[in-house]
Order: sequence, then C-alpha cells, then structure tokens
Amino acid sequence: MANAALDTWRYEHGLTAKVMRAVPAAKLAMKPHEKSRSMGDLAWHLAEAERFFVVQGLKVENAGENMVPKESPPDSPAAMADAFDRSHSFLHAAVAGRDAAWFGETVDFFQMKMTRAAILDLMVRHEVHHRGQLTVYLRLAGAKVPGTYGGSADEKM
Repeated sequence: MANAALDTWRYEHGLTAKVMRAVPAAKLAMKPHEKSRSMGDLAWHLAEAERFFVVQGLKVENAGENMVPKESPPDSPAAMADAFDRSHSFLHAAVAGRDAAWFGETVDFFQMKMTRAAILDLMVRHEVHHRGQLTVYLRLAGAKVPGTYGGSADEKM
C-alpha cells in the first residue's frame, strides 16, 4: 500500500507542477469571482499545503527547511513550481523511508483520529481538487490548459 500511495503522490505532483507552470505571470492576480482566491494564491496554496499535510498531518519531524512558506510566495509561476518541486522532493524522501506500520499509525489531524495512510490519501485528493480549480482559472484567463489525465483542448497527448 505505501509504495502505491507514494507513487501516486509523486505522479500527481508532476501533473500539478505542470499545471502551475502554465499559469501566465500576468494573470496571478486574476480572480474568477470576488469570493475566489487569486490564481497566484491558489497556485501557491498547492505548494504550501503539501508541506502542511506532511508536517502537521503525517507528523514528519525531519521536514527540513520550509521552501514554500505560506506568507512568502514567489512572484512568478515558474518560481512557485520550482519551489514546489524542491519541497516535494525533500518531503517525498522523508516519507518514503517509512515502513507500513508507520503509515498504519493513527494520529490527530484537525481534531480527528486518522491513519497516516488516510492523511496521505486526503493530501493527494486535496491537491487534485485544487489543481482542477486551477485548470478552470487557466481557461477563464485565456491561457492554455495542459493535459493531465489525457489530452486537453490545448494539448494533445
């Protein structure tokens, strides 16, 4: 189970970084609605939330330097994606060395008792959800939408 979940996490990360890199720098402030996050805020949330899930959810204490501080987003989509990639590489390695028993342990997360495996699954689903939102933002901004689980109207696979 752990290897499959870790493989899925790595795969989904690659798709998310690809979508993040498609964000036009001139459109970071674009919001599709007054209640929505800006495109830049949504992209950066994808990067910084992964670290939150690993450190606060999975309780990984050796997470190292925070390369994706919530309060300090880079000023370009490329820099956001690069920071996300660097952070992901470190976080994935910190989690990948754990045994099945560690993933099966129950921990407190948002006042709920969850196994680490369930939190990892929730983290990936959270990422996929927000990545989907970001692709809608791209379309509304007139940008090209990269394919994720196959082609898109802009990218044949």
